[in-house]
Amino acid sequence: MGLVYVRNKKTGVTYVYENQSYWDKELKQPRSIRKLIGKLDPDTGKIIETKKRKITADSDHSKVNYEHLYKKAQNEITKKNALITELRNKLNEANSELSSLNRRINRIREELCYSQK
Repeated sequence: MGLVYVRNKKTGVTYVYENQSYWDKELKQPRSIRKLIGKLDPDTGKIIETKKRKITADSDHSKVNYEHLYKKAQNEITKKNALITELRNKLNEANSELSSLNRRINRIREELCYSQK
């Protein structure tokens, strides 16, 4: 286990990670798991630990109106299904018109062949 220092080029902040290496048997190559420890203080060179985050019942997740999101998604699905049905109908019409035109072309070709003989 070791420490890895990664500098963000945009912000200039250096993050410190705890690195754990292991061998991946399936891929047959080494892999690493990194866990963020904190930021590196540029003046002192010490690691400033990041805050531990806890998910509580008062978090933003409990305030999301899932019923509204579900109804909205159902509405969008219904609209898209209607559009799909409309497009399929148009495609069927176009295919039948195409086959009609192909039959017409074949008749004209036959007439031309008989007239040339």
